[in-house]
Order: sequence, then structure tokens, then C-alpha cells
Amino acid sequence: MLVEYDDGTIVIADDPLQSSVTASIDLGSVNTGDAKRDEHLRSNDFFGAGDHPKLTFRSTRVEHAAGPGFKVHGDLTIKGIR
Repeated sequence: MLVEYDDGTIVIADDPLQSSVTASIDLGSVNTGDAKRDEHLRSNDFFGAGDHPKLTFRSTRVEHAAGPGFKVHGDLTIKGIR
């Protein structure tokens, strides 16, 4: 599936736990390769792209995960619902 980012920022701080992410996705860009499925995903049954054209993510915290990785926690807003 191809999804184009509309806008986004990743801030990697000296202390990784102080890093942050914000992203916005234009739901009109959802492309699964099946036009009927894409239309259905954009409908009010799923994303409601007509009334809420963007999906947004804003990190609330970053924590160290097992090994060298990190987990980013945050708020995902779809159809105006967080």
C-alpha cells in the first residue's frame, strides 16, 4: 500500500527520550492498487476523507525498547477522533 505523507517532522534529540514525531497523511493519497477498495477506504465506513481529509500522529513520549531500539508512543487522530 502506498501512502504519501502530507507533512511531518522527526526531531532526534541528543537524549533520544526527548525526541518527537509529528505527521499528517492526506487520506486522498491512499492507494492499495484497487480503485474500488481505495474508494471504500476513503468513505465514511473507514477514514471519512471527505469530512476529515487528514490522519495525524503526534508523539507523546519515547521510551527505550529491548536492544538498540526505541518505542514512540503518541496520539493517532482519524476522523477527528483521537
